[in-house]
Amino acid sequence: ALTAFNCVREGVTTPRVAAIAPVSSGRFLFDSFAGQLGLSDRAAEIQRDRYTRRVFPDFDDAWLSFDALRAPMPGNIELLLVHDRDDLQIPASESERLHAAHGEHSRLLLTSGVGHTRVLGADQTLDAVSSFVGGGLAAVDRAGLGDERTVGSFA
Repeated sequence: ALTAFNCVREGVTTPRVAAIAPVSSGRFLFDSFAGQLGLSDRAAEIQRDRYTRRVFPDFDDAWLSFDALRAPMPGNIELLLVHDRDDLQIPASESERLHAAHGEHSRLLLTSGVGHTRVLGADQTLDAVSSFVGGGLAAVDRAGLGDERTVGSFA
């Protein structure tokens, strides 16, 4: 999803983007990995700095390119986010943060009980993405899926 967000910010033309169980930033991935390894905050910072200098030597702020919160997509791009509340790999709060950053041009569908890997094949996900691809946020709203006022929950 971060790559799609970045491509749109860099000029790729599309009316909408769907993201399933996304992260909000590359830093989240790096910090989660450091946490799983049990690195101290200082050790994680050193590793992150070394990685950044080695992989992104020509970037002033390499992490900005992979941060959909600090650099959201343009307001004319519709965004559908689908995430499971029980996702143990990427917390649903990542999609909630993306939804907040993209405002009225996004919808969030929260499922329950399917976790990180099965959310992609869940009927609710397929219904929402099919509606979104065929008719954008208006179709998602008409179907009652992911309305920002009544975030859907499905067992």
